[in-house]
Amino acid sequence: RNGRDLLNCWYVPKDPALTAKELAAFAASRLPQYMMPKSWLPVDSFPKNINGKVDRHALPEPDFSGLAQNIPPRDESEVKLLEAARSLLPDIPFGVTDDLPALGMDSILAVQYVSCIEEHVPSVTVSDVLRLRNIRDILNAPKRIGWFHAPYDPAKPTLALLHGIIPVSGFSRLCRLWSRWFNLYVIEPFPDHALRELGRYDYDGLIDLYRKQLERDLPHDATVWGFAGFSFGGVMAVSLAEAWRRQTGERKPVLMGDTYIRVIRPGKPFPHLTEDDPFLRMMHERGKRYGDAAVNEPMGVTLQKQNAVVDLLNTMSANQPYEGRVIYLDAGMDYDEMTQKLKLAMVRRLYANVQIHSFPKLFHNDLYLIHDEMTAFYERLFRDEGLEPAAL
Repeated sequence: RNGRDLLNCWYVPKDPALTAKELAAFAASRLPQYMMPKSWLPVDSFPKNINGKVDRHALPEPDFSGLAQNIPPRDESEVKLLEAARSLLPDIPFGVTDDLPALGMDSILAVQYVSCIEEHVPSVTVSDVLRLRNIRDILNAPKRIGWFHAPYDPAKPTLALLHGIIPVSGFSRLCRLWSRWFNLYVIEPFPDHALRELGRYDYDGLIDLYRKQLERDLPHDATVWGFAGFSFGGVMAVSLAEAWRRQTGERKPVLMGDTYIRVIRPGKPFPHLTEDDPFLRMMHERGKRYGDAAVNEPMGVTLQKQNAVVDLLNTMSANQPYEGRVIYLDAGMDYDEMTQKLKLAMVRRLYANVQIHSFPKLFHNDLYLIHDEMTAFYERLFRDEGLEPAAL
């Protein structure tokens, strides 16, 4: 459907009173959202081929039409968003209240969707699409700084993940994996909200805003395990962990992914980057793949995001040390030997209680794109932390 797989479940009900709705509710309590079937089809028995195996081709054809209510738009904004969504999901008639991810809009299509509609509603982000799920809610819901990636589970600890400037689609696989161990509280890329919320770039003000937002959104029975961020998000994760310590007295672990720390010198601001800057070109090339597919981000967008980092850094008074435990992941393929040494020297200088895990044959983005090596690493890491994953 729409060039993508939609899961269907055929089942033989042992209890004739069992309904597909009840079965779906039971599965939802055991499975992550991305593994949930989109339709449920009862059969009297499974057809077999001459080898005695289930003949999938003989199973009745699933009907996905029930996925959509097909409610029409009520204003021009809904018309524009619905037209754009239907251009990306052409196979099923649907309306403004229907669940876009359930219809096949994954994180990569969501990136394309936001690009299509930004002329009409420039404030909509990829995470708005993935979190709110239907056009009417996308347009009407208040803007968020942070949100839980999956329904809150009181049996799991909470991990706050800061995007920094990495697109939401970049963390799609990571969020699905980490949600097995944590209630994952996702904090949006800061360019999406910093100026909207504060009216100016203000690093300390932004970190305090994140702390207050996290405290407001956490359920009363929540346990915070720690904070995490990749690249510039790691800088922000450490600052949020220190702000949390000052507020609560608790030193929580910080997981940093290949963060390159620029030395803050008061009175010596960082200059803006230009398109011919070697560092920017490297970041642009390395950033062409996020999550499940390529994202062709224009150089101008990369430049804008990197200079947002520069503007935010120029409001910092000093680098943030941290006495709590830091788990640092170091990818070795993006920098020369000297730069690698300087990067790790700064990490050791700022974080006295740091544990460094080196990945000399991986690139920066590999740490969160989640292939077999990183999946196995995170499983070992969290097991060693005494955390139990939710059953798949």
